[in-house]
Amino acid sequence: MSWSLALEVRFSLLLYPLTMVLRWNRTAFVILSLATYAAGWGLLQALDMGQPYQSGLSVPGALGVTLFYLPGFCLGMLAGWLVLNSSRVTVPAWLQVGGFLIAALGGRFLHDHYLAALSDAAAILLVAYPGPMQRALTHSITSWLGKVSYSLYLIHFPLLMAATFGLAPYVGLIPALACVPLMSLLAAGLMYRLTEAPGMALGKALTALRLKPVAVG
Repeated sequence: MSWSLALEVRFSLLLYPLTMVLRWNRTAFVILSLATYAAGWGLLQALDMGQPYQSGLSVPGALGVTLFYLPGFCLGMLAGWLVLNSSRVTVPAWLQVGGFLIAALGGRFLHDHYLAALSDAAAILLVAYPGPMQRALTHSITSWLGKVSYSLYLIHFPLLMAATFGLAPYVGLIPALACVPLMSLLAAGLMYRLTEAPGMALGKALTALRLKPVAVG
């Protein structure tokens, strides 16, 4: 998973301009997403790069990989916009639960990046609306897991490698791997408190400062 971190940094830098396009015109946003996918795929084919597309190994290659995966990031932005702007939509409980299970599990068997992304986006949209899935996700335990999920995503792999190559020679592979889930949760909670939460607070403060009216005269 570490190969995707460089892409996430690039996408984060593009977040503001992409948000401006999304707010301006949803159709233009979708067209832009499709165009970047086509450009990225075409560039990767021209460079004769085979899958999996993880590292460009050169400036043109890195550009191709970034353009190829950018629409997946845009898809998440569009899904978020739909949730925020259609809060009055109600989904029957049977459709929410059944649709979520089909979308979430079905995406695991799709061997295409964007079919899997569409499946995951559908699962996220279904649980975002009022219903049994949303009630389950607002429980204190699942709510906490949601807060620390990004830190957990970042820290679990380094801890897994540390346990496999650093701890396993002394205690055995199975005991070492058994420690990883608990260590990952504890480390994710600490990372959230020390980095994510202060970072989000700083971002909100800077945004509020930028939007604060300036007194004239």
